[in-house]
Amino acid sequence: MKGSGATAQSVKLVAAAIWGVLMLATIGAQPTQWHHTVDPEIQRVVEQFAKAVDSRDVAAVAASYSPEFLNVRVADDGGFVRLNRAQILALLKPPQGGGAPEIQSIPTRETVIHHAEVVGDLAFVLITRVKDLGNGWEPMDYRLVLRKWDGKWELLREFVHQRTTPKFR
Repeated sequence: MKGSGATAQSVKLVAAAIWGVLMLATIGAQPTQWHHTVDPEIQRVVEQFAKAVDSRDVAAVAASYSPEFLNVRVADDGGFVRLNRAQILALLKPPQGGGAPEIQSIPTRETVIHHAEVVGDLAFVLITRVKDLGNGWEPMDYRLVLRKWDGKWELLREFVHQRTTPKFR
């Protein structure tokens, strides 16, 4: 009987181990409730905005911003800045006396909209872009908040995380 007790205990341990593996496999095989979602209307708005910024279409960028727009940027190398609508647009416009704007162009290699959802009159967007800000190609993370006002989506906030502080000109 002593051997059969040890055998019964071994069978229980093996059964528990198999049950645990099956549970983990079952849990891992279940589709997650959070999946890649992109609202088509917001995707179109964001793609138009990105195209306007990349091509320095100041009028289109200005039309995309809400009056309360705020851009908050943080860089791994220590840079941090908060820019309002007027400050961002001033970077894109040529100087009053003529000459080239502060930002000539921002080469962009890739833009991926990972998530865009609408909650009431707000939209929340998660984007990665690969750009050259004067320090070579680097990935940049964007979190956008848009607001629908009078039937039009406008950019309310833009939070950006990047590796380096831009070196324009």
